[in-house]
Amino acid sequence: MRHVGLLCCLMAALFCFTPGAARGATEAEAFRAYLSRDTIGAAEFTSRNPEWDGRGDVVVAVLDTGIDMSAPGLRELPQGGAKVIEARDFSGQGDVTLRRAEVIDQDGRDVLRTDDGWAHYPRELPLPPIDGRYWLGFLDEARFAGSNVTDINANGREDDTFAFLVVRAGPAEKPRWVIYPDRDGDRDFTGEAPVRDYVVNQEVFTFGGAPPEGPETPLVFAATVVDEGARPTLSLHTADHSHGTHCAGIAAGFALYDRDGFDGIAPGARLMSLKIGDNTLAGSATRTESKKRAIEYAARWSRERGDFVIISLSYGIGSETEGSHDIDRFVDETLARYPRVAVATSAGNSGPGLSTIGTPAGAAMGFSVGALLTRDLARELYGVRLERDQLFAFSSRGGELDEPDVLAPGVALSSVPGWERHHIFRGTSMAAPQVAGAMALLASAAEARGMALTSGRLYRALRYTARPVAHVEAIEQGGGVVDVPAAWRALERRAAAAREVEPLGFAIETEVPTAVEGQGRAAYWRVGGYLPEPPLGHAFEVRAILPQTLPPGERREFLGVYDLESDVPWIKLERRSVALR
Repeated sequence: MRHVGLLCCLMAALFCFTPGAARGATEAEAFRAYLSRDTIGAAEFTSRNPEWDGRGDVVVAVLDTGIDMSAPGLRELPQGGAKVIEARDFSGQGDVTLRRAEVIDQDGRDVLRTDDGWAHYPRELPLPPIDGRYWLGFLDEARFAGSNVTDINANGREDDTFAFLVVRAGPAEKPRWVIYPDRDGDRDFTGEAPVRDYVVNQEVFTFGGAPPEGPETPLVFAATVVDEGARPTLSLHTADHSHGTHCAGIAAGFALYDRDGFDGIAPGARLMSLKIGDNTLAGSATRTESKKRAIEYAARWSRERGDFVIISLSYGIGSETEGSHDIDRFVDETLARYPRVAVATSAGNSGPGLSTIGTPAGAAMGFSVGALLTRDLARELYGVRLERDQLFAFSSRGGELDEPDVLAPGVALSSVPGWERHHIFRGTSMAAPQVAGAMALLASAAEARGMALTSGRLYRALRYTARPVAHVEAIEQGGGVVDVPAAWRALERRAAAAREVEPLGFAIETEVPTAVEGQGRAAYWRVGGYLPEPPLGHAFEVRAILPQTLPPGERREFLGVYDLESDVPWIKLERRSVALR
């Protein structure tokens, strides 16, 4: 069954005021108050270790509505080079059908023609095809009806058509796809500059001739030619919704809004924009297959390029059968195959009821994040004075699942595309990229120290060093608020004593009367009169999940001893440790 994920599920509201600078603060200090790096210890960590800011073989893959690569703060890395190194659309929204074109004479001019249409063809292309083949496709502006931006070239009309000419060009031993966009929509490629797949050299373009920056910016596009069938497909990536750009700025923005010192959590990290939301659909809906292809692409990137890839996934829907959806299982299976891939997911905005964790936040191998409202953010962004930090009411809680794993700030002022007027969003969508950025900081530090790192080791360091919020139950906050310096100290201790083989996670199963199959990952009882029968108590089955990359011999020889502890006096353990094979 295909599940449809709605963006509105994870973004509770938009706000459209511009906060003023705190009294007596510098501009940089004032802006830092609107995207908190202090709450999770990111500011402390990078002030002590300036080069452990996410740089190195670390990539944050934002699976969302697309990143606007022209937004201030998402253009360049602090160490130089493009911030967004890949931009792909897996939603299908940007697919342009290409057909083999003939060159014919039409009224004394050379014309490329297919069954779908025609365009004038200049014989002197800067990069001519090496195989004599011309592929022609068309993008109708009417396709963007329902999107946040319906006039993609900002010319006051919504009925333009833009042609694309695609050819194989370059040296015969290593040809590449080259794309000629008809930027002005006149069906003539004369004078049009070519672009290559975005991943080659991060080229972007706009329609209508306007530069890709400024308040009246038309949409910024990146192109990729997908050659997987009988004929190639042109895939166009653009951020016609602001959610993905906002999340990217939280995770890894550098000098947001061109303000020095106004950064996301991991400003040195590179970004990939893997678009899964079709912004022409209600709620920028996605499909399970779109998520799967994007997750698999990020995982293959890690294996083929050697990067530690952190997937920031602020996209999901409510779940009636928590942890058992197709996409939950796919996340678990993928992470078992790729130990150097981690996933930070938003827990969902279905609180304050219990057992409201969404999907794919219910994946056992993912890392789900609830939304915290701190006193500082409440004062600076809402003008409200709180006596203490508190959980946002909408933040989803656990039940049949032992989720969320941790908490992070769930509101921020962050980057948005030039056409967007709102810049402060709230939701567990904003909390997940905070933790994705924290993972990037720790991965950057681990690489600098030559420390082996897997997603499992990273998750445990973050969860078990988190700071519990005193008045919030474990079922609402998991380990508590992320503490990056404490997590790093735990990783250092673990590296000094670690065995060669370590689980990525643990599969836990126990009786849950309300679960569909009678089993779940956490003991949760809401059936009147049910309690575990004495003297047996309640039994849990625990299995170590080992990386599938391990040779069979090492899997057979694995033996781990783990301590057990209860954090409440009314739960008694029958033993203090357990050995797992």
